[in-house]
Amino acid sequence: MRFDYDPNFIEQATFLIAKRDPEQECVLHEHLDPLYRISDAELRQRAFREAYGALFRHFGLDQFIPRLVGEFPLVTRRLTRCIVREAERNRAQSVDLYTQKSDKPEGDEDRTLIMALCPESLVDQERMTPWLRRQLQHVEDTVDEGFAYETRLPDVSSVQQNLIRDRYAVLWDIYVEGRLIRSKKLSDPAAGELWRSFAKAFARGKRVPSRITFERLYGSDDLTHAQMLRWATDPGTLLEEGEWEKDVRKREAPSCAGC
Repeated sequence: MRFDYDPNFIEQATFLIAKRDPEQECVLHEHLDPLYRISDAELRQRAFREAYGALFRHFGLDQFIPRLVGEFPLVTRRLTRCIVREAERNRAQSVDLYTQKSDKPEGDEDRTLIMALCPESLVDQERMTPWLRRQLQHVEDTVDEGFAYETRLPDVSSVQQNLIRDRYAVLWDIYVEGRLIRSKKLSDPAAGELWRSFAKAFARGKRVPSRITFERLYGSDDLTHAQMLRWATDPGTLLEEGEWEKDVRKREAPSCAGC
């Protein structure tokens, strides 16, 4: 898998990391200051770009994203390229998968990961890691044949489709979070926030869904896209299954003779 970084992203991230450490800032100036003496503007710009690229690698900034991507085997095996570009602001950060038909005779698909990140994300890697792992787990599900993801939605009104999307997003986030926690890739779970989102998305009037249903989703390791789409389209199928499971547990509980 090839990793390509936008030159502006490289420059900004390198500058920010150097400003945090006096020694690294000295290294930055040692490499860059002589370049200002290049009279030809085009050659000077090329030299700066090459110098920033070398410093980007020297400071180890090229290791963070490949290391995290490497935690998700299906992503590394089934994607051919990762492009990292600068996001306009924190809330505009995103990780998206683009697929196109390959020119190869086998007819395989070329899959590219597009990451729009703030340069600060490479400086504050500890804060960025949980968010990026959640995004990469979604991507891994998307290319997992067992999960069988599809973009097609039921043929209903646009309003209903929006509701389905919202419910599906909540279900998928819960499914992602639980597996990341169990695999030790997350240490600060967002289960409380996800429960509130689930309760809101699947409430029926004033009736809040069962916490047992939420825990069942959170503890699952083998859900499929088709299952979650069915639950998002018809919430009753999920909630009834949750209530059914609770009833089964009651029936199977050992009796207490003489209690």
